[in-house]
Amino acid sequence: MKCPNCSFNNPDSAEICKVCGYELQSTTQTDAQLRSLFDGDSTASEEEDLYEMDAPQEPKRKFPIWVLLLLALLVLIVFLAGRLLGPDTPDDATEPTSKVPIVVPTDRTAPDQVDQFFALLPSFVNQDNIAILNVFTNSEASLTPLKNFSKSGSLDSIDAYELSPIHEAHDVSAYKVLTEMTRTNSEGTYTETYEWQFEITQADGKWLISEFEVSNFEEPDQVPSETEPTTAPEPTSEPETTTSETAPTTEAATEPVRPEGFITTGNFTGGTLSDGQDIYAVRYGHHDTFDRLVFDLYAWTGAEPTETVSEIGRYEATVTSDGKLLTILISGARGAFASRSTVAFPNVEAIEYFYPNDDSAVGIRILLTDSGAFKVFELKAPGRLIVDYYIEN
Repeated sequence: MKCPNCSFNNPDSAEICKVCGYELQSTTQTDAQLRSLFDGDSTASEEEDLYEMDAPQEPKRKFPIWVLLLLALLVLIVFLAGRLLGPDTPDDATEPTSKVPIVVPTDRTAPDQVDQFFALLPSFVNQDNIAILNVFTNSEASLTPLKNFSKSGSLDSIDAYELSPIHEAHDVSAYKVLTEMTRTNSEGTYTETYEWQFEITQADGKWLISEFEVSNFEEPDQVPSETEPTTAPEPTSEPETTTSETAPTTEAATEPVRPEGFITTGNFTGGTLSDGQDIYAVRYGHHDTFDRLVFDLYAWTGAEPTETVSEIGRYEATVTSDGKLLTILISGARGAFASRSTVAFPNVEAIEYFYPNDDSAVGIRILLTDSGAFKVFELKAPGRLIVDYYIEN
């Protein structure tokens, strides 16, 4: 064994160098430990484990920089594509919106208030439900005309409703509405036509009814100009003369006057060129000076109709010379579902439905119990044929 101190070759069994006296045992143990390490000895000491831990590690492979740049570029492309193709939501979506008021078109909001008025009107008339006052700017002022309208009897149904604009602006609008209503009072059930006028105003973005008027649609015809009240005569020194002159005037003013447009013989024409209609039903209404029949026109189906029409077809009505019979032909009509039910009306002897030979129309015959006069016209949306009549005596 070579001495690590003086390089003298000593025997393998020597424990001390014979030249310099260096202890050779520790060196031998160290060599043995190193040999056991490389030979895979399973009994290695803790010092061997430390030796392994201190061994140099192989450096980790670094990620190429160009790959990182490529990934960053892809992320940026995806982000920009999402902004361009996604919903148009502003970055400051959570910020307060503009303070500029938005004005809703008057052709939608203002008529909605009128529709709501008529939806609440029956409950006010029949049940004194004052919810209708919420559509007015001044509920107290509107209560009086509503109460006056209620005095004519209960409101059974609104059979027709036709709205037309008079004036429209961004803050004030006016509308006219023509309605046909069925009402009941102590004298019975009748149908009445009313003309309404509404003024709608906008305040704080909300539309409300500021004013309204209602009148009986037949009133202008019932009171011609010649029967309008005259000015009271000046007092004279002869009371008996004043009395005799004013008495006939008072009597004439209170005498019922029939509306205009009635004929005892002749023709009526009207309507719109159409096809495929059905005379679905007939209704009756009583007025002070005449009676009314309303024929409802529906779309023809071959069975019971379910859908109304906006306008009735072309019609021609003829009154016979004796004033008792009215014959009506409605061109383009295909059926008369109303013929399946039998009804009786005052001063009407019979109502008959017939079909001409060429199947191009449907006819109606109305026979009165005595000589009288007729008036025939149409109403739209829905389409109806109106027949007014009265007996001469």
